[in-house]
Amino acid sequence: MHGVIDVTNWTGIVGIAGIAGTVLVAHLTNRAAERRMRLQQRYEDGRRFHKERGELYAKVLAASETARLKVVMIRLVRTNQSTDPWGELTPVMDQLNGATRATLLLGTTATQSAAANLLDAVIELTKHTKTEEAEFDEACRIHRAATSTFAEAARVELLPAA
Repeated sequence: MHGVIDVTNWTGIVGIAGIAGTVLVAHLTNRAAERRMRLQQRYEDGRRFHKERGELYAKVLAASETARLKVVMIRLVRTNQSTDPWGELTPVMDQLNGATRATLLLGTTATQSAAANLLDAVIELTKHTKTEEAEFDEACRIHRAATSTFAEAARVELLPAA
């Protein structure tokens, strides 16, 4: 039987090749799907982290401004009674402290430095509940500058140049 091809052997080989091909295609499809899912999760994590940093920076700015307004109100309604301004300022300062600490963990070097300077400016501002107007105005100017510096550092971090 020279020259005659045994079809039964080829059928088995083709069947095995078909099964191997199916398994290989399924494996490659699963790997591609896993890779797409990992990339999507990494992208979503990055967006969520970016959003949370933005919210955190907004909290820092809001707490800083609230502290400034509290000091202004204390100055406006102060009486001859010896009231404790820290009683009113403590919750705001705690909130600002917490947000600033989180910024020191999550922010870039520029944002961390600006947050620390802003906290220092607010602390300095709170010391002026009973000082002369000129001293208070200077503390407010320093606070505005620190707020502006922090906002700019946060903007640069959150909205990088294209």
